[in-house]
Amino acid sequence: MEISDFDNGWVEFQIKKSSDNNIVAKFDSINFSTLNAIASKDGKLKIINAETYLKPERLNKLYLNIKGVYGKETKTDSSDYNKYVHIYTYTWDVKDRIIKLISIFDPRSSENLEKINAKIPDQDSKIVNERPKTILFVCNKESLKDVLKLNNTDNNWAKFK
Repeated sequence: MEISDFDNGWVEFQIKKSSDNNIVAKFDSINFSTLNAIASKDGKLKIINAETYLKPERLNKLYLNIKGVYGKETKTDSSDYNKYVHIYTYTWDVKDRIIKLISIFDPRSSENLEKINAKIPDQDSKIVNERPKTILFVCNKESLKDVLKLNNTDNNWAKFK
């Protein structure tokens, strides 16, 4: 575990295993190999993010499980990755938390690596990992404004914004 202090009195904890086969967190049947958390020094949790590497059908299962618990989501997609690949962000705004699910695969569709790569003419730009990183964020709604002000580019925090 690595621990880092922020200037605002918050602390970041990072738990990372050596491979994605090691489990540090679990949601339903999905295993996560990395977990990052930010909390105040008095122990109040602000935000967590967890990483896993999923094939499209497992990502779809995670999406359906979250949707089953939290209901309707909002979707944004971005072509910041490159002009052929989008980064999909699904957000659930519930009573006391914000939940985000981020992946280059669209969790609602059966889009797979072959379909994505078929759209990319440049061989060097093609995606080679059939299980790209998926990130799940859970943010305490009371802390949202302060979390958005954090200027931390490490450990996926910038992707939450």
